[in-house]
Amino acid sequence: ASIGQGHAAKLMDGTDVVVKVQHTGIERTVDTDLDILHGLAQLAGMLDEFRPYQPVSLAQELAKTMKWELDFEREFRNIQQFRTMFDHDRTIEIPEAIQERCSPRVLTMRRIDGLKLSDKDRRNMSRAQLEKLARRGANAYLKMIFEHGFYHADPHPGNLLICENGTLGLLDFGMVGRLSESMREDIESVLMAIVTRDVPLLATVIKRMGDCPLDLDETSFSNDLADFVGQYSTQELSNFDMSGALRDFVAIVRQYKITLPKEVSLLIKVLVTLEGSARLLNPSFSLMEIMRPYQRLLMIKKLSPSRQFRKMRRLYLQLEQLAEQTPQRVSNILEQIQKGKFDVHLDHRRLGPTVNRLVLGMMTSALFLGSSFLLSYKVPPLLFPSGNEGAIGYDLSILGLTGCTISIMLGLRLLWAVRKSGNLDQKE
Repeated sequence: ASIGQGHAAKLMDGTDVVVKVQHTGIERTVDTDLDILHGLAQLAGMLDEFRPYQPVSLAQELAKTMKWELDFEREFRNIQQFRTMFDHDRTIEIPEAIQERCSPRVLTMRRIDGLKLSDKDRRNMSRAQLEKLARRGANAYLKMIFEHGFYHADPHPGNLLICENGTLGLLDFGMVGRLSESMREDIESVLMAIVTRDVPLLATVIKRMGDCPLDLDETSFSNDLADFVGQYSTQELSNFDMSGALRDFVAIVRQYKITLPKEVSLLIKVLVTLEGSARLLNPSFSLMEIMRPYQRLLMIKKLSPSRQFRKMRRLYLQLEQLAEQTPQRVSNILEQIQKGKFDVHLDHRRLGPTVNRLVLGMMTSALFLGSSFLLSYKVPPLLFPSGNEGAIGYDLSILGLTGCTISIMLGLRLLWAVRKSGNLDQKE
């Protein structure tokens, strides 16, 4: 509603339609809001507690999504694809977009009558009808996610419609999610690892999917995953809290500063929203119970000859591309070496404190060595010049004594800093 407004209308032939029209000047408003959000994200990125969330990347991703939602022609193509997916499914209703009445700022669709999940009038339906609708909607989403890799990404109650004939209607196709086959395989592996309590596999898949920090404590990470799997794998499917499990999973990932791909983050958000919407129809609804038949299906798909053939085909194409590119790249490297233009660029990470301590240690050693020479050769000015020996009875260079004192203090300071970092007695 913040981007456009839907209006009930009739075509010249009497067809009932809904015309979605963008608000005047909405593009300028969105651009202004996104600029403000980007500035706030840059400020948040300077704070240590927000840096692992990558606020600038999140703002950029949101900006891209908003730009897509402003293009109604993209939404028209999404509707066409969803209608093709559910062409033979009479339990799901997708509105038909009328192409000759659509443009980048106007979207015209055949009207679907029914009650939104957020309407209170749905309470007049029987409990069996509501449970059936909840199960039907969940199955439709699991089919979109695991079979097609293309799904409706905004299943809040206002976008789900209970139609008069008992079907479930989907509205607003501006936000959609896509999953590549490799990403679907990783997500399936995560689900299978949780079900089979395979913690090593779960840790391996998460590290493969996400961007892990260099100092990841793999032992603690595996222990926390084992606690997570032990807590949720023993729950009965009928009482399984999918939303709570996903929230705990995200909390563990964020605790160890692992950045998940945006596709996974969007999918987690969709599953949490979907379970919340389904529980408006059936308070005891469990998404994991609906997913139980898919566990066997996922295992069969994982071992299917067709999938193995596709994986081998992808591997062959990658190896073929590597074989084609390697000779040319090796030739380019040799040519650069011959011409003296071959450069090696090293990117160091978190070496600042180490380099600073190394430089300070070298300066301290040089100062101490130089001051020792000053003391040895009795370089003036002297603290106890010849003929006026004091209690010490030896000529001392003031510059040498001062330098030795400063170098000893710097050495003690450096030793304290290294010990405080916990790396003084640490064994590899």
